[in-house]
Amino acid sequence: MPRTSPSATSPIGKATDGPVPKRPSKEFCAELGRDPLVVEWFVSLGENEGSRKVYLWWFAVFCLFTGWTPQEIIDLKRRALLRAEPKSEVENALRRFYSVLCSAGYAKRTCAVGLTACYSFLNAHGSPVPRKLIHMSYGTPKEIRFLEREEIENIISQAGNLEKAVLFTVMAECPARARVFPEMQWGWLEEGWYKLDIAHISLPTRFRPHRGGGSIKFEPICYVGPRGIIMLEKLHDDLASQGRPPTPNAKIFPSFSYPQAINFAVQTACARVTKIGVLRETKENEEKITPKSFRKSIFDVIDSLEGISPEWRSMLKGRDLGIEKYYSKENIEALRKIYREKVYPAMWGSSVEPR
Repeated sequence: MPRTSPSATSPIGKATDGPVPKRPSKEFCAELGRDPLVVEWFVSLGENEGSRKVYLWWFAVFCLFTGWTPQEIIDLKRRALLRAEPKSEVENALRRFYSVLCSAGYAKRTCAVGLTACYSFLNAHGSPVPRKLIHMSYGTPKEIRFLEREEIENIISQAGNLEKAVLFTVMAECPARARVFPEMQWGWLEEGWYKLDIAHISLPTRFRPHRGGGSIKFEPICYVGPRGIIMLEKLHDDLASQGRPPTPNAKIFPSFSYPQAINFAVQTACARVTKIGVLRETKENEEKITPKSFRKSIFDVIDSLEGISPEWRSMLKGRDLGIEKYYSKENIEALRKIYREKVYPAMWGSSVEPR
């Protein structure tokens, strides 16, 4: 079985096969992207730069996992075809790759994207993989459902109770992953949050990636604007009137102990909104409305804004730009200004009034 030879100068030469997929460095991806076979593959992918970046990253993970170069992968596949063997060592490696990704905690949909990237590379070079021989069950990924502003407002209005309405409002303004909201505490809101027009929500370090890599991803720098702050005030006052004034370490949304509970609440509210006819039907190529739909809606707003540098845009979306730099106080304040002047007005169609 061909392997890459270790090299002191080539990032690709440093690839090793191991039980856990390694995260490729930028240097590794850059060199892999210059490989003639990869360049040819990119031509077949079209003009979508986002797809190219995602597919290259996952293909780099596979190359590190196996220790094979692009040429070695193609050679292995072609030799098997010459021997009339429908399943080569490449398929066996893909099966192991998928299994290890699942064991490492990646979602099946994410694992599917990793495999699709490898399939795409092989298909581009006339070496298709017979998927039925890999015995993996996953469907074609569907698009995350985008929510219009009025749809979000209608879902909030049909939340069912104050806690859910506050949750949906905060989700509409703060594009964190669903894992964050069940853990969110009153003490995460910056001091004097109820007096501010834009309040920062400070996430604990456990929601940040480890320096050595791993499956934990960046969360966006989180803010809530006037609507979110007003709703949080209502919930805070309601709890105080019941003789249960919130403490800093108390959870803001105690009824939701895990992300799936949020998903259920969203779908229940959507069912009510659908019943009164103010929510469009989900298209065939779309997922059902989930917390991801709120996140996607904010990201689409961010992507549509003009006058924002690519770096600031990436930070607003929680992309990896270096842990220390990303969470610096200077950046938090700079992004607060962008959120106040651009993101929030585009999100709700109204400017931010000083409080």
